[in-house]
Amino acid sequence: MVKGQMGSGKSTIFEALVWCLFGSTSPKKQSSSSSSIKGDEVINDHQKSTRVKVSLMVDDMEITVTRSKKRGQGAKVELTGVPQMKQGVLDQQMLINNIVGMDYELFRMCVYMGQGSISNFITDSDRRRKELLSKSFSLGQCIPAHKLVKERLKSVNQVSENLRMEINSLKSQLQTWESMNPQKELEKWLMVRQDKMDRLRVSMDMDIKELGGISVVSNERDIEVLSKEIGELVKKKMDMENKKASLTREFSSKSIEQNERIIELKYKCSYEERQVKDMQKDLQHLNEHQKLKKCVECGQEIKSKDVGGNFEKMKVLQLEIDSLLVTLKKYQEEEKSEKLVLENMQNIHREMMEKLNDELKLVVTEITQKNSKLEGMNSHRVKIDFIKTSIMDKENQMLELKDMDSPFDDQISQRKGQINKIGDMLSKVIEENDEMERQIQRLEFWEQGFGTNGGIAVRALDGIVREIQSYANEYLATLSGGKLFTTLNVDEDELALEIYELDQESNKIQQRSYNQLSGGQRRCIELVYSPFSLSECIYNHSSSRISLMIIDELSNHLDQQVKPVICDLIRNLQEKESIIVVDHDQSITSEFDEIYQLSKDISHHVTLTRI
Repeated sequence: MVKGQMGSGKSTIFEALVWCLFGSTSPKKQSSSSSSIKGDEVINDHQKSTRVKVSLMVDDMEITVTRSKKRGQGAKVELTGVPQMKQGVLDQQMLINNIVGMDYELFRMCVYMGQGSISNFITDSDRRRKELLSKSFSLGQCIPAHKLVKERLKSVNQVSENLRMEINSLKSQLQTWESMNPQKELEKWLMVRQDKMDRLRVSMDMDIKELGGISVVSNERDIEVLSKEIGELVKKKMDMENKKASLTREFSSKSIEQNERIIELKYKCSYEERQVKDMQKDLQHLNEHQKLKKCVECGQEIKSKDVGGNFEKMKVLQLEIDSLLVTLKKYQEEEKSEKLVLENMQNIHREMMEKLNDELKLVVTEITQKNSKLEGMNSHRVKIDFIKTSIMDKENQMLELKDMDSPFDDQISQRKGQINKIGDMLSKVIEENDEMERQIQRLEFWEQGFGTNGGIAVRALDGIVREIQSYANEYLATLSGGKLFTTLNVDEDELALEIYELDQESNKIQQRSYNQLSGGQRRCIELVYSPFSLSECIYNHSSSRISLMIIDELSNHLDQQVKPVICDLIRNLQEKESIIVVDHDQSITSEFDEIYQLSKDISHHVTLTRI
């Protein structure tokens, strides 16, 4: 026990110890660590500097912490007995915390209870009490972890949503390309070509058979000339028919290409129209929010500070709609232009074919006339020549059909390439989305684990609270004779302390507030929590094993019969080899093994004397 006159410096000695270790002292006010003595206030009014040295025994190794400060300058920390830190004061402070095994706030609750700080845990707000307890047992680490997981989950969900949209888009493209199947058109074209060749072969066989049954007659010059003219006309007719076939193939190829461009523009127009429709729906939704000042879906009132934000969103959304409408109009105009090009191609082709048909009719008519004339001159000779010409024509047609290139080969190749390309892209995006889904499952698991609804921190804190409550009520039953007990209840961000008293007259338990209690009852409740219960529980779960406890003004407001009970409880605390009490009460002097008297002379020299 340390005693002495008021102002002799009893509390100053131990405040200096705290300042040396942590750079702060006990708060002047409850629930406030920021109000401790800092800056030049730690220096005596008659001095220009201060220096405090504390020696610690850690695993049979002596470690010395020295903290010094000059007026107008920052504090300096020196450590001996451990490897020096080069990073600065913050790293040195972290090293000191590791050596001591606890930080400043935990030290104040379990090792040194300065003047007024014993009641801090009881008089703190429910929120502050929970924060302090969570921090003491490192449960607060779950809060940033939960926030980090939640932010990551939001980001991954957004990526997954984008991937799902991309999957739907690729599936739509794949379906479009698969529906455009030129293979069926190719098969139909091949069947038509084969049918033409078969009919030509049958007709040519009939001509050959008929030619064999006609007797050859003598040639005459007129017949030869006429036959030659007919042959030239037939050749001209074949050339014209070949030209028709060539024009038809060219038109078919260009028409297919033009139709593909039109289909592509139609798809783009349809996509832009859907985008405009979705955004107009969102704009109408926001407009209704603005008019009604509340959400039309859930009915929640829109705060005034959010109205401006919604207005800005509407402006941005309207700009995006206008931009999409411009793009849509552009695609529509391009589609209209491409249709006009196709229509123009069709008109030109039709005109050319009509012209060729007219010319072909004239040639056919002329051939018919000459054949009729030739037949009149020599029906047999004309017939022979005609059949030969017909046979040659059919042979040429068959060769032409056989060598004709398919107009669908390029389309089939393009379709196959697009289907393979989109299929590969779709497989890759689906694989990426599956990985995102697995990440979402893992993140949802950890979000729940770190969360406040049955998470790791809540379960751990609940167990610690029950342990602290059990210790406190055990001590309180001894101090109050079984008349007082307390409960601690965790409710979201708060840790509520409730006090109950046994009414001797009615023999019923009544709930009491802290201010309804007597000074002695308050002191008993303060002591059973800090240092008794908190100290016991923290030492049960902490790696720190500091065997020292310092209590300033222990016996304030306590009844005489309670004081020796308090001292007996202190002696029985776990892991405490030395307990120092700073007090003025002479009645408890006999409870201590050693008594020290602190005195200060006129020159402010302090002397500590064992009595």
